[in-house]
Amino acid sequence: MGSMQNIVRRIFSGVDIPEGMSKPEFQTWMDARVTAFEDGGFMENTKLTPIVDDDGLVDVLAEADPKELLVVKFYKRGCLPCLSIAEAYKNAELKCRADGLNVRFLSINSKLPESEALVQRQLVSGTPTVQTFVNGRQIGDEIQEMSSEKIMEKILSRMPRSTTTPLGRTD
Repeated sequence: MGSMQNIVRRIFSGVDIPEGMSKPEFQTWMDARVTAFEDGGFMENTKLTPIVDDDGLVDVLAEADPKELLVVKFYKRGCLPCLSIAEAYKNAELKCRADGLNVRFLSINSKLPESEALVQRQLVSGTPTVQTFVNGRQIGDEIQEMSSEKIMEKILSRMPRSTTTPLGRTD
């Protein structure tokens, strides 16, 4: 089962879908179900370190270790594709931490008004969008992988050579 199907099944599991609603009524009902799912612990369990605005990303890029890979996920609350990849990115973050890799995962809620300038500057046209940075510069294309394993492959391929071993060691 794909990650999108899995998340939809989890959101609507055991729920009777009402019949006879207008399209706007159905959208309101569906939005409420998604919000309840997000607020029921899913967002907290899959949370990555948040960045709120353009200055926040600039600060993180300036302060980052030059050999640290930054993985920045742009998402929106209520976005089913964003929800479908959230656990995979959280699992990748935990794997990187467990393996001692010099990788930091960050997230930006692109729906927030204070994120608007950052979203525009990074040319984010939809969500989810995942970008990577090393030494203050964006590297590679956007990551479009949906499984933790594929995400890890992309991360390892983008890390500076000396950071693919646990922290404190070099090749």
